[in-house]
Amino acid sequence: MKNLAYVSLTLGFLSVLAGCPSSESSTPGPEVCEERSACSADEANTQKDIDACKNVSACKSELYGYVQCVLDTQVCGADNKTDEAKIAESCASEKKAYENCYTASVADGG
Repeated sequence: MKNLAYVSLTLGFLSVLAGCPSSESSTPGPEVCEERSACSADEANTQKDIDACKNVSACKSELYGYVQCVLDTQVCGADNKTDEAKIAESCASEKKAYENCYTASVADGG
C-alpha cells in the first residue's frame, strides 16, 4: 500500500501539480499542493490529489520542496503539456531527497 502511495505522489505530482510558480517562500508548505498548471493541456488537480499532497505523513518538507521545484521550473512543450524531461533535469536533487526520505520512512515502518 505504501508503494502505491509513493508512486501516486511522485508520478502524480509531475503531471498534475506542475504549475505556475507559487509565492516565493524559503520553506514551501501545503499551499504548493493547490497550484494549477501553467500548461493548458495538463490534467487539472483533483481534490483527491490535493488532499493526498497536503496530508502526506512522512517527508513533508522534502515533498513540498520537490513540488515547489516542479512549479518553479515548469516549461510547456509544443503539445502544451509539462515537459517532464526538463522537470527531471531541473529537480533531480529535490526528487532524490524525497525518494531517500520516503524509502527510509517505509523501512522504519513510517
